[in-house]
Amino acid sequence: MSIVKELNKIFRIDASCKASREEEIDELIKFSPIKVPHEYLDLIREKTELEINVENQKYIRIWGADGCVEMNEAYYIQKYIPCHWQ
Repeated sequence: MSIVKELNKIFRIDASCKASREEEIDELIKFSPIKVPHEYLDLIREKTELEINVENQKYIRIWGADGCVEMNEAYYIQKYIPCHWQ
């Protein structure tokens, strides 16, 4: 089943990149101090760098595995919001 194809009609994907590689996903899982949600892993195995338009009013951005690691290393997200996952 494709998560991307099953999105509600209020969501429109305006941009995306190819899926995360399994090596990147493994690195993310090892890096993360919290359990990475399986729904997120399913999604990034399909597409990454998603920009999802919500009813032409807001955007949701979803990074791939490598982007999450890079953002955490650059901005210390896990330090400031320990139980958070972007």
